[in-house]
Amino acid sequence: MCVLPADADPDELKDGRAFIAINELDCMVDADKNKGVMTVWGDLYKNPFTAGFFGVPQNAVYDAVGDLDAAHKAIDTGIAQFVLRDGGDHLYESIKALNWMNVPADAWHPATRGDQTDSWINLLAVGIGPAGTPLVGEVTDSATVEFVEVRAFGADSASAVAASLSESLDPVVGPNTLAFAGSGDTTVAAFIPRLSKLDMSWFVPAREAYDALDWESKLMRHAWLLDLGVLLCEPSTRFEGVGGECLLGCACWVVVPHLAIRGEVEQLELSK
Repeated sequence: MCVLPADADPDELKDGRAFIAINELDCMVDADKNKGVMTVWGDLYKNPFTAGFFGVPQNAVYDAVGDLDAAHKAIDTGIAQFVLRDGGDHLYESIKALNWMNVPADAWHPATRGDQTDSWINLLAVGIGPAGTPLVGEVTDSATVEFVEVRAFGADSASAVAASLSESLDPVVGPNTLAFAGSGDTTVAAFIPRLSKLDMSWFVPAREAYDALDWESKLMRHAWLLDLGVLLCEPSTRFEGVGGECLLGCACWVVVPHLAIRGEVEQLELSK
């Protein structure tokens, strides 16, 4: 689980690091890309997030409270409440639903673990009480939203939240609304599964910020595979068309198209 970038983040955080982080996760979680990493580097670099990966948006919460520190506190509280409420049942049910959606209908079985595709980002929008609704502003207009589920705890706002999400995201199925009794502060959570990095409105600006960095700055912002001498988001210096610049003067690379790492899908399709 991670908290996604916010439009209100300080300028020093809008330096392309989100582009690197999302691509490192993309090459872990997307089964095809992860196989391309393991082809060179082995099972040690196999996807560690097999149950699913949740991204928590910030923009709507910030818009509601008008202060980044207050938004962070509200989001932290919302995450903790969702994860711990009712002994973790709601987190478990969301993960279980993810597995159903990742297994083809003709191969579905309760014991089957579905491979995740490039649509591995599952948004978990946490609410901030009855005065706010967990709307999602981080999804591009071109994204196809397959499903939305709204869970309201001790609140009557589920239908209003569902209506707002239906209008803004236009999901193929849903929003499905579930209401639960709750004590303490009323909260709302919205679950939007199976989005890709290209569906995130901040992805292209993060890529542009990354491209503006000098080589040393790019190096300092990478993390995964760096111990192997691989700069994931740069093109391979040994094999044309794939990612993973070699820092050690050897054959370091990953069997993942560089255009797929950059998210330039249309160019990738045209080159085939």
